[in-house]
Amino acid sequence: MTEEIEDPFAGAEDTDEFATATTEWLRLEDLDERLVIFRVTKLGTKKGDDGPYEYIEADVIVIDGPPLDLLPTVPGVVSAMHINATGVVSQLKPYAGKLVPFIARLDSVPSKRNKNIKVMGVRKHEITAADKAAALPEWRKYKAENQIS
Repeated sequence: MTEEIEDPFAGAEDTDEFATATTEWLRLEDLDERLVIFRVTKLGTKKGDDGPYEYIEADVIVIDGPPLDLLPTVPGVVSAMHINATGVVSQLKPYAGKLVPFIARLDSVPSKRNKNIKVMGVRKHEITAADKAAALPEWRKYKAENQIS
């Protein structure tokens, strides 16, 4: 004799959503020329094809620029972004595990080895008072939403 099993989804509204695997990610290159705030949450090392490399995991608060498919609202936050661009990792490394917001405007230059590849970096000395004024409310909002004191 077969026993009927109750449907666990019976009565669930059609608007219920499930998380699914992500197949596309926002890259630093997508944020070229934008004002951003990094909150470094992790510093690590991974094995790469050419040997081990350091990476940073950070929440990235994007302050300006038009919306993107993977960031439809700007200002907006990209959570747990994996960053392995040497020019960016070297700047962010001292802030790993600290609650120090790092503000920068991302930029790219052609690679010295392959001019068809962009190398990402940060402009250390081009942050203006207007940039800081635009970034501060977004940093405060991020802190409040993430219960950071």
